[in-house]
Amino acid sequence: MTASNFRNVNIPARDFPEGGDVPITVRSGHSAFTAPRSVSPLLELYHPFLFYEYRLQSFTSRWPHRTCNLSPEKMAKAGFFYNPGKDNDLDNVTCPFCLKELTAWEANDDPLIEHSKRKGCYFISLGKCERDFTVGDFILLLAQRQASLMEKAYINFTESMEMSSERASEYMRKQSNTFNKTDRGKNTATKQRKRIQRK
Repeated sequence: MTASNFRNVNIPARDFPEGGDVPITVRSGHSAFTAPRSVSPLLELYHPFLFYEYRLQSFTSRWPHRTCNLSPEKMAKAGFFYNPGKDNDLDNVTCPFCLKELTAWEANDDPLIEHSKRKGCYFISLGKCERDFTVGDFILLLAQRQASLMEKAYINFTESMEMSSERASEYMRKQSNTFNKTDRGKNTATKQRKRIQRK
């Protein structure tokens, strides 16, 4: 299965009840099914690196490894695309399905083995070339990608909330300290005024 398999999908007219009438929405008398004009919009929702050819193209001249084990072809077959990190991780790669990132590759590392050490990637558990994927396999890969994206968003949200909570707590501590210092100063001034008034 390649990206080209999904372009310009034609739905034969004979498969519709009116034979020749290819409606966008099949009439409610038949069903509530909405017939897609093309499946390619589905692919636009997902990253192009789901496919080997695009993963391979991602390994530019900046890919630092030239050993046989870490060749762009082997990396792409193992499900990775080149994704240099923000912190000068020039050999950072990412799996578009499970979203796991790996970096600091050594010359004797095998990308397939390293990927399989990180449990839970359906792409690795399939053990197939993409041309052998069934529609069911591809749907499960997309489902895993969606679940991985949601998990990553949840983790980012949780970390963001924890940081916000810490900043809010720090702000409250500072405000409390400032208030206590100001309050102590007012109490001292009030006590001094009372002493003066008594005299």
